[in-house]
This record gives sequence, structure tokens and C-alpha cells, in this order.
Amino acid sequence: MIAVGMMSGTSGDGINLAAIEVEPGDHPSVRILATGEEKYPDAIRDAVLRAGADEPFLLSDVARLHGQLGDAYAAAAVAFIASLPKRPDVIALHGQTVSHLPAEHTTFQIGDASRVARATGLPTVSDFRSADMAAGGEGAPLVPFSDHVLFGSRAPIAEAMEASSSRVCLWSRRIAAPISSPVMSCTYHCSPPTRCCNVPYSDPYVPRA
Repeated sequence: MIAVGMMSGTSGDGINLAAIEVEPGDHPSVRILATGEEKYPDAIRDAVLRAGADEPFLLSDVARLHGQLGDAYAAAAVAFIASLPKRPDVIALHGQTVSHLPAEHTTFQIGDASRVARATGLPTVSDFRSADMAAGGEGAPLVPFSDHVLFGSRAPIAEAMEASSSRVCLWSRRIAAPISSPVMSCTYHCSPPTRCCNVPYSDPYVPRA
């Protein structure tokens, strides 16, 4: 199966895309086929930053931005798919986070996924954070589940991702098991990134399917 993933972060820089090929099974293999990036126009970037600033923002402006982001995602997806050697089977769209309140069991991502599905003719899956919250999670981080798919068989292993803050994920030998088995890992967020060397190994995070 070939899937295209689309992600836009709270920095408001633009859209990151990746095409992967997945061989299913108890220990799925994942191969990266291509990656890409599409910058937001200045007007959309400014609106994204305003919407995420937790300041007064008209609901009508949120609705307009929802549509504008959907059109931007659709255009980026169409151009990216045209560059691939094979047509994807599915698109995964995270959307643009404008509010994330895990303590209140609430999250809000915008960007009309229906416009992506319409433009590409492909099934488009979205609203991942809400789905995780409905299953009892906090909506983020969701990355440890894919880390399990990619790196679980190499446990014990530690991996780090640095951005405006850092995430450290530690995997014990217990997770070198089929993807359908219970998984144990520990995930920490640190800011600034240089603090990551001081985090303890405790408080397990259990990824959800």
C-alpha cells in the first residue's frame, strides 16, 4: 500500500508531505518513496498564527481559513502525487492545529479534508488527534506509534527529535513484539532542547492503535 501523509505545524511555515510504501504484517516494513514541502502564502500563514494565538478571532474567519487551508492542502497533494511513480492508495491529513487542550480532553484542527479527497479522487483520512482523545489519549504525541512500527524490532533503543521543543522516546526490549501486541515506551517533551539530557526514564506512554 502507498500512502501520502500531510502535516502542517504550529510554526505556520507550510505543508510537509511524504509518500511511503507499507508492507503489512506483524512486523510491517515501511519505505519512504518521496518527500516534499509547500510553503504557505503569507496571508494564510498570518491567519494561521493569529488563529493559534488564543486571541479573539471571528468564527467566520476561522471558517474561511478552514476552506483556504483545504484548498492549499488539495493543491499541494495534487502536485506532489503527480511527481510520484505510482498513484497512492490513501492520503492522511493531520490538519492545522489551532487549539490543543489535553487537560480538557479537547483539540481543534482545521483544513477541509473533503477538498483534498475531491481534488485527488483518493480516500482522505483526517482528525487523528480527536480520534486518539476519543480512545482515551491526549491527542499528542501520536508519533510513538509510528516509531514502534519503524524501530520497535531494534529495541532497546532511544531516539530524539528536536524542534522548538524536543521529544525523547525510549523503547525497552518488551516492545520488540508484533504490532498487534501491547507496547511500552516512555516519551518526554523538553524545552529548551538542551534539557533533554536530564530527563529520567519513567512514566510510560502507551501508544494507541
